[in-house]
Amino acid sequence: MASRSMNYLVTKVGVALTPAVAAHLRGAHVVSDVRGSLFVWESNFAPMWSRDGKGESCTADLDDEVVIHRYLGTLNVMDFRMVRAGDETGTRGQWEDHGFASHDEVKAIEAEYTRLMSEGLV
Repeated sequence: MASRSMNYLVTKVGVALTPAVAAHLRGAHVVSDVRGSLFVWESNFAPMWSRDGKGESCTADLDDEVVIHRYLGTLNVMDFRMVRAGDETGTRGQWEDHGFASHDEVKAIEAEYTRLMSEGLV
């Protein structure tokens, strides 16, 4: 059984991704402009016991998580905001007044996050 959650990450202008983080956020980049950068992706947290594959590819989703969260730990909390909603729900960063609030994917993730929090499901 897999656990899935949708995520968005916004960073202020001038906050650069490391090459490792850029590789792990492949396909997640939505836009970069005067507001900063927006990334949207789905996390899949499959239990370790269910992984039958061999080699690095069988844990790629977990590798992404480690690299992304280590990177976020190096940033000033006012320079980013990450919201996760789904089987795992939470936030990181304190840049809450970012300019991406009207983006459809951000609105959908925020709505699901709010619903989960209000229903006490997290």
